[in-house]
Amino acid sequence: MTDFESLVFVSCVCTSLSAITVELTRDAAEVLAAFVTVLGLPFAIFTYQRSKKVEAESRERQILADQKQADEQAYARLYEDYNSLLELVIRYPHLDLGDEPLSGPPKWSETERIQALALFNIFLSLAERSFLLYRETTSEIKVRQWQGWRDYITEMLSRPHLQAMYLGQKDQYDSEFVAAVDGWVGLT
Repeated sequence: MTDFESLVFVSCVCTSLSAITVELTRDAAEVLAAFVTVLGLPFAIFTYQRSKKVEAESRERQILADQKQADEQAYARLYEDYNSLLELVIRYPHLDLGDEPLSGPPKWSETERIQALALFNIFLSLAERSFLLYRETTSEIKVRQWQGWRDYITEMLSRPHLQAMYLGQKDQYDSEFVAAVDGWVGLT
């Protein structure tokens, strides 16, 4: 074999190897594409679904955190308003809205009757707000707090003159609250 023939032979072999390499590369690419399709697509779907689940959980945590903050602010506001009510009760003890009832029925002037009714409506509004805040709570502490409010409402409405005010005003309040109060004090 001459040099020329050897060169032609080597050239043919290289061309054949090059063609085989291109064919093998093409086959490898097809196998790789099939592999990516078979494994990659389900992985992409799983990753997408997982990211959506993580986003939803994050949104839910944020909603719960926002709700908790709103609840805490509402409870704080309720107690601030209750303290304001106590200040008024201390300032106007003769209106008989304190923890201890006055001995005997109150004898109010027309102005005092209007003041007592206004103070009673402040009390009843706070009672309604506490009902709306606490009625569906599952927290043990809040259940005990609600029981305190319920006892307070029941005690206040055991006084005949306050019960008479309640009966005259109850249509202005939440119907579920009124039904509950009526049941507690035996008005149903």
